[in-house]
Amino acid sequence: MLFYRNEAGEAYKRLSLAIARIVAPENMKVAMQQTAEGLNWYVFNNHKSAIRNEYGTEDNQRKLLELVRLIATLIEDGFLKTHEEVMKYLRKQWRKEFVKELFA
Repeated sequence: MLFYRNEAGEAYKRLSLAIARIVAPENMKVAMQQTAEGLNWYVFNNHKSAIRNEYGTEDNQRKLLELVRLIATLIEDGFLKTHEEVMKYLRKQWRKEFVKELFA
């Protein structure tokens, strides 16, 4: 589990650089807060500060790592061009993961 947590931390740096390419510097803090919240909702179906410490199973850490890497790649490759597109992508992924549970 520690491996995935450390790797997720490194991948988050890459994500931050990618977000910085599509967001104005003065909006970076808010954009990263919103992105982190979206990541938490997708991985944990919840958001609060330091949630990965409370619910940080190996599966969740791996899921977080994969998602952070994917979003960074999508931005770097030009598929996500704005922060709003990043947030829409995260919402879409959350719906695919969790809405089906609500109606199952």
